[in-house]
Amino acid sequence: MRLTNSGLAAICLLLSTGLPLGAGAEEGKTIEEISACTKANLPKSSSVQEVDLESVDRLGSKSTSHSKIYWQKSSDGLSKALTRVTDPPSVRGSSTLILQRPNGENPDIFSFLPEIGRVRRVTQNHVSGSFLGTDFSFEDFERLQGLAEDSNRKRMPDQELDGRPVYVIEGTPSRGEDSSYEFVRSYIDRDTCVTIRTEFFEKPDKILKILTADPASIQNHEGRNIPHVVRAEDKKEGTYSEMRVESVEMDVKIPRKYFSQRALEVRN
Repeated sequence: MRLTNSGLAAICLLLSTGLPLGAGAEEGKTIEEISACTKANLPKSSSVQEVDLESVDRLGSKSTSHSKIYWQKSSDGLSKALTRVTDPPSVRGSSTLILQRPNGENPDIFSFLPEIGRVRRVTQNHVSGSFLGTDFSFEDFERLQGLAEDSNRKRMPDQELDGRPVYVIEGTPSRGEDSSYEFVRSYIDRDTCVTIRTEFFEKPDKILKILTADPASIQNHEGRNIPHVVRAEDKKEGTYSEMRVESVEMDVKIPRKYFSQRALEVRN
């Protein structure tokens, strides 16, 4: 059985540079302006989400889990995210903690599995590995939580995606050689500033993974647009995972102790 778990405090990618517009891009709309719009979908200080996630393997076998995702921004502007599985009982307490670091350094990632009984650091060599058994990698999850940014970003010509006008941004993963992706292409919905499709390239002409957010599932929570259905599709393995957000609370009080390595070992 594959352990499943995911969720995101915000699907938007934090894309902020002052590079010039690509040919055919909407006149007057810079990457900085698009970035400001996507950032407006993030919580001001914190959020708590409850999510269900279903993973499907090559043979069509399914596994599901329920999790809580705690996200908080510190007074220094750095963010952190704790994800804890609450169901099924066999994997309850499986947790992952991601801590953003200053000056664009790679986030710290820690993981706890009850069957192992100890907290372990996820090293640079393992960030491309499966995030708690799902089709999201650790690298994908830190991106979805707004804890990592791409470098060398550039704006590409605007497009339409399923009839929706989108901005198109390409960039190099901030993890550089530690990343399993050569570059990333993001499609940002003009109306909601939600990234509704992200393509991860292994080579210039080979897509390794696709993340899609269902535009029909986007809901407004206190002025922030959040998709409630997100799919991660692994093109190489032929598998996928789908995350469904069941509830969202914005800017609530979360004890700081939740975001510690010691707190990872709490099973409830």
